[in-house]
Amino acid sequence: MKIQNKKEAIKKLETLPDKVLIRLAELAQEPKALAYFSCPLKYGAVKGFLK
Repeated sequence: MKIQNKKEAIKKLETLPDKVLIRLAELAQEPKALAYFSCPLKYGAVKGFLK
Protein backbone atom coordinates (compact mmCIF):
# COMPACT_ATOMS: atom_id res chain seq x y z
CA MET A 1 0.00 0.00 0.00
CA LYS A 2 1.42 3.34 -1.03
CA ILE A 3 0.77 6.11 1.47
CA GLN A 4 -0.94 9.01 -0.30
CA ASN A 5 -1.40 11.70 2.36
CA LYS A 6 -0.49 12.88 5.85
CA LYS A 7 -3.54 11.23 7.47
CA GLU A 8 -2.56 7.81 6.07
CA ALA A 9 1.06 8.36 7.12
CA ILE A 10 0.11 9.22 10.71
CA LYS A 11 -2.21 6.20 10.87
CA LYS A 12 0.67 3.96 9.77
CA LEU A 13 3.10 5.57 12.24
CA GLU A 14 0.66 4.89 15.09
CA THR A 15 1.17 1.15 14.55
CA LEU A 16 4.93 1.32 15.12
CA PRO A 17 6.48 0.23 18.40
CA ASP A 18 7.19 3.15 20.77
CA LYS A 19 10.96 2.78 20.46
CA VAL A 20 10.83 3.05 16.66
CA LEU A 21 8.48 6.03 16.74
CA ILE A 22 10.70 7.84 19.25
CA ARG A 23 13.76 7.26 17.08
CA LEU A 24 11.95 8.59 14.01
CA ALA A 25 10.95 11.68 15.99
CA GLU A 26 14.58 12.17 17.03
CA LEU A 27 15.68 11.96 13.39
CA ALA A 28 13.03 14.53 12.48
CA GLN A 29 14.95 17.06 14.59
CA GLU A 30 18.19 16.59 12.66
CA PRO A 31 18.58 18.71 9.48
CA LYS A 32 21.08 16.26 8.00
CA ALA A 33 18.66 13.35 8.48
CA LEU A 34 15.76 15.37 7.06
CA ALA A 35 17.81 16.03 3.93
CA TYR A 36 17.58 12.31 3.12
CA PHE A 37 13.79 12.48 3.17
CA SER A 38 13.38 15.73 1.25
CA CYS A 39 15.82 14.97 -1.57
CA PRO A 40 14.45 12.35 -4.02
CA LEU A 41 17.93 11.03 -4.84
CA LYS A 42 19.01 10.62 -1.23
CA TYR A 43 15.65 9.12 -0.28
CA GLY A 44 15.91 6.65 -3.15
CA ALA A 45 19.38 5.63 -1.98
CA VAL A 46 18.21 5.05 1.60
CA LYS A 47 15.11 3.20 0.47
CA GLY A 48 17.16 1.02 -1.89
CA PHE A 49 19.65 0.25 0.88
CA LEU A 50 16.85 -0.88 3.20
CA LYS A 51 15.22 -3.23 0.69
